Parts: sequence; structure tokens; C-alpha cells
Amino acid sequence: MHGFDGGFWNRAEAHQSLGFDRDFFLPDFPHSERIGWGVSDEVVLERALETIRSMDRPVFAHIILLTHHHPYNHIGDVLGDRKASIEEDYLVSLRYVDAQIRRFYDSLKASGEMENSILAVFSDHDSGIADRLAQLLEIERPPFLDLVPLVVAGLEENPRRIEQLSSLQDLPVVVLHDLGIRPPNTFVGNSIDSIGDSITPSSLRVRIENGNAIREEIQVEAEILSKLAIWRPENLGEPQ
Repeated sequence: MHGFDGGFWNRAEAHQSLGFDRDFFLPDFPHSERIGWGVSDEVVLERALETIRSMDRPVFAHIILLTHHHPYNHIGDVLGDRKASIEEDYLVSLRYVDAQIRRFYDSLKASGEMENSILAVFSDHDSGIADRLAQLLEIERPPFLDLVPLVVAGLEENPRRIEQLSSLQDLPVVVLHDLGIRPPNTFVGNSIDSIGDSITPSSLRVRIENGNAIREEIQVEAEILSKLAIWRPENLGEPQ
């Protein structure tokens, strides 16, 4: 579900090829509130909740929110309260999307649905306010512009905060482990207990040590592993 044009990034066709049974794009939100680039996060999450509750279980839903997108002034424009800096606009925008996700979560919890649900919240990239742009704007980049949190609620694990480098390749492994499902041999992500040992597409292992990102070359190349998965999956063998 995405309150934007289904042709962007070819999502309408790409998501079908990935196995999604149904897509929701702009035409599915007629006369709905729009903020910034597309349909507001509030409307999208309300529609997502209605749709999930109308379907047979189990349900897998992938919801793409868009209100908190650069240039981060959309919420300020709606409220008539534009800030003096891009960082302040960013925080106002982020507060809005946090509030909408909280409403979505609270509704699932109040109805008891969170007892049988796993909710993962993540972003596809950082703020995009790079050093060069910061220099042009004559601002000092605060650290929150680089941080992209990964929040997973509903796991059997006791609540905890892990300050380690992670990536989207870890998310399916974390969820499958929690469900008692063995991840396919082609999955290179980490579980909750091994997060912080991520492998990049350029065959580097990245970990955090004393607050610094340490990059090391690895023997298993992600490109070769991907080709094996497509061409000769039987040769992958058992995971070590």
C-alpha cells in the first residue's frame, strides 16, 4: 500500500512479481487528504488497518509512507508553521509520522491484534542532507539526520535496544527466527543475537566498534551467492 503513483520505481508490476496479491496506489485513494508528495500517512495507515481487518488471516502487509519526505516542509506548510531551518522542519515532519505510526500501533494493541502480530518500522534511506548540502546551507549536520532506526514490535524476545549496525537483510531473518521458521540458505542477514555483523553488496563485512564503522573484506561474495541462489540452489549446501 502506497499513496503514490504505482508506476514510480515500477512498483505496480514489480510488487506483483514478488507475490503480492493486491496493490493499493493513488487511484485507490480518491478524494483523500494529500500532504507533500502523496496521500497523507494518516489516511494510508487508516486504510491499511481497515484492509488488514477485512482479510483472512494470516496477512502480510507492506505499507510505504511518504509524508516525511524531503524537503520536509510539508507538515509545516499544512500547519502554517514553517521553521527557520531544514533541521527544525525535519523534526516537525518526523513528529507527525511518529504520531501516525503510534495511532496505528495503539489501535492494534487496544483490539488485541498485536498479540498475534509483528510490526516492523524502518526507512529506506537517511535524511539525504549530505555534507555538501549542509555546507551550502551553512548548517552543522546534527547526528539524527544520519540515523535510520529499525523497530520491531511483537517478537517473543524481551524488549531491548541494540545499538549496532543493521540492515534490511537482517529483518526477514529476525522475523523468521521468531516464528520458528528456518531462513533459506540464500539469506545473509543476522538474527537478533548476531546483529552488527552486516554484509554489504560489495562483499564487505561491516561492524560497529567503539562507535566506529569497521569494514572488512569477506570470503563469500554476495554476488556469487545470489547467482548460486538463482542458477544452482542445490549447491548452496547446509548453513554453517
